[in-house]
Amino acid sequence: MDDHLSPLQLWEAEKALICYLNEVNYYSDYLRTTAEERNAEDDEILAIDIDSSLMLAASDFALGLREF
Repeated sequence: MDDHLSPLQLWEAEKALICYLNEVNYYSDYLRTTAEERNAEDDEILAIDIDSSLMLAASDFALGLREF
């Protein structure tokens, strides 16, 4: 399989990766700064929010790799 990505596809994939890493960085900082203020129930709700946010950002990876 000798598929090559176009510059536009690479740019879209790179943009999606940067957005995903920004989400990870945001939540990492947020978890570090609010560690003492949260309880177990808050952590469960936050885990669901983080999971859905990262899954949404990860789904954008395929956008730059799809055939138009």
